Amino acid sequence: MPIDPDAFLLTVFGVTVVGCLTKVVLAFVNRKSARALSPTDVLARLERIEHTVEATAVEVERLGEGLRFLTRLSSEAPPQAVEAPRAPLRVTTPR
Repeated sequence: MPIDPDAFLLTVFGVTVVGCLTKVVLAFVNRKSARALSPTDVLARLERIEHTVEATAVEVERLGEGLRFLTRLSSEAPPQAVEAPRAPLRVTTPR
């Protein structure tokens, strides 16, 4: 009995699609199970977050001090008048 080429290609395509879908579903299930963190992992992660927040607070305080310093400098120094050079009213061009 001869093999129908259309049926053969459809079977190969179907097996390939089912194999790919199975691989995707298994990867999703494995990824979901890997997400479960132990309490020690959670504590270590919280500690890293805590250090990051403290470092950010120190940097924000430094920025605030710099801003206060610049504000004090700009308020103490009297503005200096700068006289702009006056342009001549008429310009004589050579011919």
